[in-house]
Amino acid sequence: STPSSSQIVWNWNVVAGAADYQWNTTNTYPGAGVNVVPGPTYTQTGLICNTAYALYVWAYDACSNSSSPTTLNQTTSSVPNLPGLITGTGTVCDPQNGVAYSVAVIPGATGYVWTYTGAGFTIITGTNTNSITANFSASASGSLTVYGTNGCGSGPSSPAFGITVNTPSTVPLAPTP
Repeated sequence: STPSSSQIVWNWNVVAGAADYQWNTTNTYPGAGVNVVPGPTYTQTGLICNTAYALYVWAYDACSNSSSPTTLNQTTSSVPNLPGLITGTGTVCDPQNGVAYSVAVIPGATGYVWTYTGAGFTIITGTNTNSITANFSASASGSLTVYGTNGCGSGPSSPAFGITVNTPSTVPLAPTP
């Protein structure tokens, strides 16, 4: 399975005739009755981000254990990758509601943080996701960025997506007689 930032779920093939399995993090048989699991899976927790880990697994029955272990290797995840480009509307009016913005799924991200440098910007749907809908309530142009988060921390920010907020016109919409 895919490791997370702080745990790895180890899986290995069932060995015919095995009663249980024993594991160790070094290539040394742990000894009778130590680190025993009943099936071909073990969850290792409390791990460090972006670190390689190895697990050695022996099958055993009532009389003996396998002569050499199965060696498994995995690396825990790191902070999320650099996001792609934000897509959406680059020019909006003040006020304007229901404006959509998105970014491709960021590898390694379990959450998303969107930031706008202008005033009057409110996310109304999609908080903490890769796709948001926002309202604009002030004539403040700015830039929108997003970055991914996970148990290891925050990834780098996306390139800035410029948004121009146009103010309402003061010109009469119809000529006066």
